[in-house]
Amino acid sequence: MCVFDEQTNNQNKKQLDLLVRYWSLKKGLVVTRYYRTILLGHAQATVVAGGILESFTTDGIDIKKILMLSRDNPNVNKTVERLINDAMKKVDGELLNIGPCNLHIVHNGFKVGTNSITKRKYLTLCFTF
Repeated sequence: MCVFDEQTNNQNKKQLDLLVRYWSLKKGLVVTRYYRTILLGHAQATVVAGGILESFTTDGIDIKKILMLSRDNPNVNKTVERLINDAMKKVDGELLNIGPCNLHIVHNGFKVGTNSITKRKYLTLCFTF
C-alpha cells in the first residue's frame, strides 16, 4: 500500500510525503516505512500522480504490486488515485478499491470478524505486497 499526503512546508513549498505499508513475513505484522519526500511546485493531481509514478519507476518498483493507495478524501486525491489506477491498467494491474479510507474499512472488518478464517481472508486481500 502506498500512503501519500501533500502539504505546504515551512519554506512555503508543496511537499509530497510517501510512505509504504506492507505485511512483513519476518515480523508477522503490518509495517509502515518512510519512502521519500518530493518537493512540488504545484499540487495538481497530474503533478502528484506523476511524482509518485516517477519515483517508483526511478527506483525500479513495479507499480503492479501496489495494492491500494491510502489518502484523505479531497477531490484532487480522488483524481490522483484514478490517474495511478489508469497507469496500472496499462500494465495489467489495478488498485483494490474499498473506499477512500481503507484503513478504517479493514480495521472494522477485523473487529467484526471473530474466526481466523475471516481474519486470514482480510490479510491476504489487503496486505499481500
